[in-house]
Amino acid sequence: MIRDITPLKAQFSMNEPLAFEVHVEEGFSSDDTVKIRLFHLGRLCFEEEKAVQKTLLFQYAPPNSRGSMEGYWVQAIQKRGETVVSRQTTACDRAVNWRYAPRYGFLSDFEKENLTDDRDILQMNRYHLNVIQFYDWMYRHDDFFPPKSDFTDIMGKASSMDAVKNKIGLAHRHGMKAFAYGAVYGAEKYRQEHPECSLYDGHGEPMKFIDRIYFMDISRGSEWHDHILGEYKKAVEFGFDGIHMDQYGFPKEAYAKKNGKWRLRKLREDFPALINDTKAALPGCGAIFNAVNNWPADAVADTDQDCVYIEVWSPNDTYFDLTRLIADAKKAAPDKQVILAAYLLPFAGCDDPQNIMWTAFLAMATIFSSGGFHLLLGEENGLLTQAYYSDYCRLQSGEFVSRMLDYYDFITAYEELLFDLSLVDDTRTHTGGINEDYLFAGAEFSTTPKAGCVWTQIKHTAAYRVIHLVNFTGIDHMDWNRAQEKSPDFVKGIHVDALVAEDVEEVRLMSPDLNHGESQALNFTRSIRENGCRAVQFSVPELKIWDVIAIKVKLP
Repeated sequence: MIRDITPLKAQFSMNEPLAFEVHVEEGFSSDDTVKIRLFHLGRLCFEEEKAVQKTLLFQYAPPNSRGSMEGYWVQAIQKRGETVVSRQTTACDRAVNWRYAPRYGFLSDFEKENLTDDRDILQMNRYHLNVIQFYDWMYRHDDFFPPKSDFTDIMGKASSMDAVKNKIGLAHRHGMKAFAYGAVYGAEKYRQEHPECSLYDGHGEPMKFIDRIYFMDISRGSEWHDHILGEYKKAVEFGFDGIHMDQYGFPKEAYAKKNGKWRLRKLREDFPALINDTKAALPGCGAIFNAVNNWPADAVADTDQDCVYIEVWSPNDTYFDLTRLIADAKKAAPDKQVILAAYLLPFAGCDDPQNIMWTAFLAMATIFSSGGFHLLLGEENGLLTQAYYSDYCRLQSGEFVSRMLDYYDFITAYEELLFDLSLVDDTRTHTGGINEDYLFAGAEFSTTPKAGCVWTQIKHTAAYRVIHLVNFTGIDHMDWNRAQEKSPDFVKGIHVDALVAEDVEEVRLMSPDLNHGESQALNFTRSIRENGCRAVQFSVPELKIWDVIAIKVKLP
């Protein structure tokens, strides 16, 4: 039996071959073979068959691509003669730069005992997490590196800088970028030595976070501004590829004192300069800034940050809020991908996470179908439930983990249909209400996430018309961070009638909930409506949670 098939990297560059290892369990026959098959957007582009061994290496060098990213769905089949003995699936992608497909993950365990443990990196590689935030890896917020390797951080957690260094190396070997967490204005000892760099409240008292971390003045001209840039530079010299620039969402305004004079600091005006100065000081490195609860996303959208990153909190409580945040960010920064840090509190302290796994899948389907990425997974099957990452929930092996792998395989394999920056959202102009370009039958439909309905989204690129169906039928509430204890009702036989003027090459259905994401061709017919417009008709056989339909048109 094939135990697994795994790409050697979480993301490949455009100029290197794709490489996979297939691991086969004992008990195979000497006559067995293993065939690997790679599909790009449903079309077979490579296959190779080898005699079975315990470990097999396959490589494929795709032709040159003009795109910024390219995903593949991958299948390994073990055969004994003409009989299929077993099969496993995975995915992989290649990109010009990580920023085009930032599948963000996290690490937070850096104990000395963790020094040589690579299970976390291997599992994150299996999820294709290609950008990893090293959360609270440092000695202090204002002094990243300890006097010796073993240290206790500000929260009382034991860590080892040797372990951090080793994890960076492991991440690099698996095609991952390592990002150092670094709060932009948190200080402990530095504040005692430089009180003039503090931020103050209306009483003239220095402002603190959780009674131990002081807020510092990040504006240009403040010594703290240069100090934190210096710490970021040390992190990059240590081996990190970029900085995760954190802020706490408060204060939004505060006072600074310089030369005996008080100045009102509006932080939304200071953040952009710090982001741009960070990028300028660290050429070739990445920067991701945390817009806490979407603040101040509008002010930092067009800075030199590599992505728009939003940590989501109440009152952004509903599935509609998630898709709205992504849509607004894309309008503000159309050349950047969007990442939502949407932590799933229902899994905190949950005895059996599998009982509420629909909570994760509906949130993920909402974010991914909207063209956003989701910071949720890290460590070894760790799932974030809150802002202090070290208190993550660990998922046990079973159906939940298996289906989670299917979802991350899916968003990797079909990334061009989900995240291409050229995608245009036509939903509100092409379906629902008076819009009849896309007509749906067979269930209740809505152009926004709505309980009891199938949520439809319509998008297009030059070569594809893309339809998303996200299933909220049978769902009792629409709060993404409340437990969903049952799956949506199964929907069968959705009929689609869509105006498509171009000649249609094929219609394909893809879903992370069906056959591990394998695409299937749908039969379709062409017609001309009464208004004289050309249309295409087809039926979607089943919808569990999230289906994607790709209509490929012939280009002139």
